[in-house]
Amino acid sequence: MLPQRFAAAMDGIGFFETAPHLAVAVSGGGDSMTLLLLAKAWTETRGGRITALTVDHRLRAASAYEAELVAGWCRQHDIAHVTLVWADAKPARAIQARARAARYTLLENWCREAGVLHLLLGHHQDDQTETVAMRAAMKSGPDGLAGMAVIVEHRDLRLLRPLLGFAKKDLLGWLRAQGQTWLEDPSNRDPRFERARLRAAMPHPPQLPNLTRHEHDCALARILARIAAIHPEGWVRLELSGLIVLGAELIAHVFRRTIVTVAGGAYPPRGASLITCAAWVLAGFGPARRTLAGCRLIRGARHLDVLREAAALGAMELPMDSDEMLWDRRFRLRLAHRATGTVICAAGHRPGRARRTRVEASWRAAATLPALRGVDGAVTVPHVFCERGLLTLVSVPAFDVTFRPRSALGGAAFADLQAASLSSMFPMHADAPASQPHRPWKSLEPQ
Repeated sequence: MLPQRFAAAMDGIGFFETAPHLAVAVSGGGDSMTLLLLAKAWTETRGGRITALTVDHRLRAASAYEAELVAGWCRQHDIAHVTLVWADAKPARAIQARARAARYTLLENWCREAGVLHLLLGHHQDDQTETVAMRAAMKSGPDGLAGMAVIVEHRDLRLLRPLLGFAKKDLLGWLRAQGQTWLEDPSNRDPRFERARLRAAMPHPPQLPNLTRHEHDCALARILARIAAIHPEGWVRLELSGLIVLGAELIAHVFRRTIVTVAGGAYPPRGASLITCAAWVLAGFGPARRTLAGCRLIRGARHLDVLREAAALGAMELPMDSDEMLWDRRFRLRLAHRATGTVICAAGHRPGRARRTRVEASWRAAATLPALRGVDGAVTVPHVFCERGLLTLVSVPAFDVTFRPRSALGGAAFADLQAASLSSMFPMHADAPASQPHRPWKSLEPQ
């Protein structure tokens, strides 16, 4: 039954290419080994293949041996395997958090270089319960308490957690029936780490929230589809009338998602600053501009624009030492040929003088775009076109600039919106159905 349940979970994720090549993060633990074998069977029925990726953090003397043991198991199952080594100097503090960040960097870099679009992770229902409990202890808001997402859209791939609906005991029972052994990570019982302490102190895990992460993201995506417009210069315009009716809590959700997209960070802002900005929007008076987490918020008569704050970039410079690079974690730069010089912030180097037009926000956003500075000191911004006060981000053969933030504004939830009819998902018109089917995430909608 477990393979059939897994197939249903993968089919629910959807949007796989023909003959998919999937990467599976495999530590050797029971959950990741179960995921590996289930993913292999699922992929083979679709004419695809998988590659197992094991990260050797070099934090324990046995880590290299364990990675080789996993490689041997993969050979027995005719599965390609790659070991990725975290060779950097190891931190003295926040070891697990930094190791986690390094692990994801290694995994995602391999997938990008190999052209793999989907990375499968072995988080299961028990992990989800622990995550929610940890976030509750930290007094997280609804975003955090919704738990981990089944699908996370990143710049070049999707992170997939198809086992979130599976209990660990069921996964290990199935793996044991296959005759496959697994490794036990000693850090799972190490009291230095928060998750291990939680497991020891939580004989009865708390109930998961009624509103799942996927339902939460779908509700937020529905709101963003109504009121948000994203621009290629890396900024977002929010319809002020649609924003105000949401109320303070939902406005904070919108800001959280918008800020992480515009600023290009991995994690959204949280805390009182979001509620303060929401109150500023609802008040309708006071300063027309605010800053938040590396972004500038500009309130107009009908719109609220969220732009990257130029001052937050500082004196950022990147040597042009490759044909492709990432600027400010948000813009992908592609050069037609290897050039000499540096890539700098365009602030202070914009061509001409802008008029006060309806695209004034685009002009402000141009200050946070990359520019080329040659070895002779000359600065060019070839991808910004300005005529009669109108600004446009264009692609030129020598310098192709594309807005590619780490986190998309709507994320994977927009896929669900696309699959639904406009009349049912956007009941804003007179001809919309009078009654809508009940959806658990309706609680996120303004009343």
